[in-house]
Amino acid sequence: MDFVECLMSQQSVFCLPGCCFDYPNYFRIVLTVPEELMIEACDRIKEFCTNHYTLNTPTSSFNTEMLLKTQMPLQV
Repeated sequence: MDFVECLMSQQSVFCLPGCCFDYPNYFRIVLTVPEELMIEACDRIKEFCTNHYTLNTPTSSFNTEMLLKTQMPLQV
């Protein structure tokens, strides 16, 4: 959930958290927009991941780091 919230706030790309569909640690992309918007959204997702992904960083560390960077309240 933290991933999609941060993606929305930083890149204005809306995805659905996988936990809504019993798939935690995944997210769902809606493919009902024109191709040029989908390409732009994919580029923004790639940029977001490039800016925040660190090799060998556990998911919990990613979540903590993301929350600190975006100053979002931690959800328990």
